[in-house]
Amino acid sequence: MTAVSLPPESSPGTTGILGGRPLVRSHSPKVIREAVDGLTQEHHALRLRGSRELSGAVDGLALGPLGIVHVAYGAPVLVDSPPSGRQVVVVLPLGPMDVQSNGHRWVAREPFALSSCHGTLMGPDPGRGALVGSVAADAVEAHLESLLARPLGAPLELSSERPLRLASPSLVQSAWLEACRVLGAGDETDDITQGALLSSLLSTMAMGLAPPILARRPHAPWVRARWLRAPGARGRRTCARPGASWRPIWARTCGSRTSPPR
Repeated sequence: MTAVSLPPESSPGTTGILGGRPLVRSHSPKVIREAVDGLTQEHHALRLRGSRELSGAVDGLALGPLGIVHVAYGAPVLVDSPPSGRQVVVVLPLGPMDVQSNGHRWVAREPFALSSCHGTLMGPDPGRGALVGSVAADAVEAHLESLLARPLGAPLELSSERPLRLASPSLVQSAWLEACRVLGAGDETDDITQGALLSSLLSTMAMGLAPPILARRPHAPWVRARWLRAPGARGRRTCARPGASWRPIWARTCGSRTSPPR
C-alpha cells in the first residue's frame, strides 16, 4: 500500500475526551501501539513520518465488550491497519485524517469503519488524533437481535469495494463524543449508567453501519427502512461478490454528502 500525504498539521484541539481514563504517555511507537491494540484488538502497524519525536498520549477504557480509545501522537505518523475481519472498528477523526483503502483515498473528517476485507492506511491529525471504538461482530449482532427481537439470519460482514463511511455521521459523532465525555470525567459510573451508555454507543454504531448491513440482506423481512424502498436498491451486493457495489443504495438514501468517495 502506497503512503498517503499527511493532513495539514494543527495544534491540539479536541482534548480531554477521555482524559480521566489515562493509559500511557510515551515517546515510544511500540508502547503507544500496544496500548491502543490492547483495547481495539486490531493489531496495526505504526510508522513515524519525518524526524520529529513521537509524543504520544493514549486514554481509554473497556465498556463491556466495547473498547474505546483516544490516541494523539504529537507527531506525523502513518497507521496501517489490517482488514478488521470479525472485529468492528469505527474511527472518529478529531482533525483531518488522510485515509487510503483498496485504491480509494480521501481526507476524512467524519466517522468511518475499517473494512473487514481490505487494509486501511491512515494519517491522523498529529495534535487532535482520533477516537476509536472496537467491538467483536458477535456483540453487535447480539445487540441488533435484541433490538429487533429476532435473529439476523446472516453474519455481520463489513466488506465493500469502497471505504465504509457511516450514515448520519454527525449524529454518530455527537453521540460518541458526549458519551466519552461522561466516561472520561474519571468518576465511577454505576452499572445502570454504564449499560445505558454501552447501549447508546452500540445503537449509534449499528445505525451508522446500516447501509452496508442492509446491502448484504436486501430481502430481509424485518427491514422497513427506506433503503429498500429506493429504486434499484433491491438485489445489490457488496465486494464479497466480485464487481458488486452498494453505492446505489447509499447514494439514494444518504445523499452525496455521505456517499463513499469516487
